[in-house]
Amino acid sequence: MKKVLILFLPVLLLLTTCSCQHSTDWKPTQELNIEMRAYRGSASPMQVALNRAIALYRQAYPEVQVNITNYSDLSYDDPYYKELGTRMMAGEGPDLIFVDNIFMVNNDIHKMQKAGAFEDLTQVLAADVDLEEDSYQRIIFDSIACEGHNYLIPLYYNLPMFITTEEAMAKSHIDFEGAGDTVAMLTELGDYWEQEQHKEKPAYTMTYPRYILMSPHIAGMRYGDYQTGEVQIDFDVLRQILDQWKRTHMLDVPDVRVAMPETAQERFYDQMQAGTFTSSFGFYGYFNYFRAMQWHSQGSEPRLYPWRNMEGGVTAQLESALAIRRGAPNAQNAWNLIKIALSKEVQMDVTRYSYLTRVPVNRQVWEEAFQQTFSNRMVYDDPPMELSPVPQEDYDRFVALQEEITGVFLRFPTDREVFDMFTPYLEGTASFEKCQQDAEDFLRIYLSE
Repeated sequence: MKKVLILFLPVLLLLTTCSCQHSTDWKPTQELNIEMRAYRGSASPMQVALNRAIALYRQAYPEVQVNITNYSDLSYDDPYYKELGTRMMAGEGPDLIFVDNIFMVNNDIHKMQKAGAFEDLTQVLAADVDLEEDSYQRIIFDSIACEGHNYLIPLYYNLPMFITTEEAMAKSHIDFEGAGDTVAMLTELGDYWEQEQHKEKPAYTMTYPRYILMSPHIAGMRYGDYQTGEVQIDFDVLRQILDQWKRTHMLDVPDVRVAMPETAQERFYDQMQAGTFTSSFGFYGYFNYFRAMQWHSQGSEPRLYPWRNMEGGVTAQLESALAIRRGAPNAQNAWNLIKIALSKEVQMDVTRYSYLTRVPVNRQVWEEAFQQTFSNRMVYDDPPMELSPVPQEDYDRFVALQEEITGVFLRFPTDREVFDMFTPYLEGTASFEKCQQDAEDFLRIYLSE
């Protein structure tokens, strides 16, 4: 037994050293290099949080020179994002990396992690006494880990939600409480609308292609395994999703954008007052959960429900995270800023901002912020309408849902390419099997690269 133990210990030490080698030799420096995307119009929640974190960092570490390069007016397909990813893969670029949805659309975050583009933060995260597990939504950290290693440190996430009313639930013929997973519920909804020829109008359905692209993720499915090259997407479930969308859109159903602007709530209010409102579904969640619920509460009973995954839990979406570039000369300074960005002082700032679809990973922040009721005056008519506060039970329900999160999905960079291959099926010019074969062939090549 002693011989086995003697042989095993060097191997264990070697594995421990290799898995977190980048986070063990950081040297103190007096510089920190950051690149930031400046948003047009109103600032994003991430920008608010980062600006606040940088300000607090400068107070805490006045000896460090923080160099910020701002990139403004960048669009979703701006070449900057791919260029930044390329630099990082080559071991170049800023010390601290801001990972948001646009960065993940333009770069394969899974392959970047496996290729070692980021510092492995597993060891330093576990050792930092300031980041106690009970203080943070740890499922978010664990679910975005790559093969058990923490390369991304999450800041905010969101929960795809339904926002509807008791009257709308009755007219929609759906048992939201007992419907189980989202795919089954949507299939039932499609069947009902088709049978009834949608007698009661209007109803709101998910927009293609966003609805199609997000459904597998929210159902908890994976596209494939980067290590084995195995295709893992459940094509039987995917067919249900495509068929539901196809049947629904054959009917006379208005197609309303998923991320609805706040002014769209005025239309809902009018429809509820006229008795014509039947159902409203938000796929990502509304632009502002609670403001939408305030609109719904004007003469109606609002209800908020999560999209259930195939396990019956909730799949959250990563909104933003921070990472340290592999071999960054100022890695310790970057880590110090990450800790500040996770603090209550910084994360609470975003809850005071209007974009309440983002949930901080700091548990103390969302436990406090989302249990407070409030009232807003909104310009809807003359004079402005005073909206009723969101009921406490709805806040409590939202907070309770955080405990039902069972996983977090990251954007798969070839979503659109995969689903474009099913366009012939939706148009009736090719069989599902033919489209499936094309998609599988594409994914096998992509996953093996």
